[in-house]
Amino acid sequence: MIPLAAKNASSVALQGGAVDVIFSDWVWVSRQRAAGKTYTLSPTSATAGGLFAAANLEMSSPCDIDGKELGIAGGSVDKTWLMYQAYCKATENKDVSAITEQQFVAPPLLNKLMMQQKLPVGINFWHYGARLKAAGFKPVISLDEIVTGLGIDAQVPMLGWVFDEKWAQANPELVTAFLNTSDQAREILQTSDEEWDIIRPLTKAENDAVFEALKSAYRSGFSGTFGAEQLKAANQIFDILAKEGGPKLVGESSTLSDGTFWMPQ
Repeated sequence: MIPLAAKNASSVALQGGAVDVIFSDWVWVSRQRAAGKTYTLSPTSATAGGLFAAANLEMSSPCDIDGKELGIAGGSVDKTWLMYQAYCKATENKDVSAITEQQFVAPPLLNKLMMQQKLPVGINFWHYGARLKAAGFKPVISLDEIVTGLGIDAQVPMLGWVFDEKWAQANPELVTAFLNTSDQAREILQTSDEEWDIIRPLTKAENDAVFEALKSAYRSGFSGTFGAEQLKAANQIFDILAKEGGPKLVGESSTLSDGTFWMPQ
């Protein structure tokens, strides 16, 4: 294993041949395939972030943030932010990008600003959201709930193990063993509190409340299946993301690229 500083560093390492496997999202994979690369993704994690608000903030609906300052982790093409915009347009005919002032900040800074009461509401990744929940902030709507609200029935893992399919085809036993081990580890964490106690230092949980929130969030996002139903849902999600995020997010891929998901025979 080679530790890397950030998501961009891992994608550079994969493209440069420094590593064989990284953990990333399938939208990036689809974009790479549209550009002629042969990366593919084995779906792994459906744990996702969402919108969180101060406990005293009154909201009549998930899109009731008119005039609020909204913090967003992940930048202007963050997938939860884009899906949230689509959700509010579809369900309440609201353009939340027009009725709010957005601050795009790093995930830890977003949490800090919210805890300092400098931002009333924010969109953050699941592990930062767990910390907000443990600190008393209320979950307003999750990415899973947004997807369901847009009429998409299946839960789709947004993240997974990414590798070159040519490398995988040349090393089938290695890939199968790696993915099976990953599946087994997820299953253990789904049920074993003892294993969570062992890996607690890796979570960097500040206290028991944060640790329990991280455990609960991870388990609620567990997804063990990926088939035709999930592939159909992924295509629907991609179409929404492409419409909201445009080429800045999806590049040359106007539709989900064939082969984006690793589907071994």
